[in-house]
Amino acid sequence: MFILAFFIVIFKICNIIKLYFYFLVSLFMLQKTFKSYNFNFDEKTIKKFEDFLAMFKEKNNQINLSSLRDDESIIEKHFIDSLMLTKFIQLS
Repeated sequence: MFILAFFIVIFKICNIIKLYFYFLVSLFMLQKTFKSYNFNFDEKTIKKFEDFLAMFKEKNNQINLSSLRDDESIIEKHFIDSLMLTKFIQLS
């Protein structure tokens, strides 16, 4: 019984570490991609994009919003493509 409880705790810790690592990779990828296109956003805005990316991927699994599945493609083809309009159109 003790061994089973031990493995369950280890499994949960590994999942937490995996989620934290995914968060850091996703955050870094967003920052790097935005900077490569000369979009400089503060951390709060990057966090909003990250939340939207997670929501987009969740809904995409349910109703197929896009054929793109990996973070890099979604950021590049959806976020950056949409943001590029702001270089030509003044929003306010």
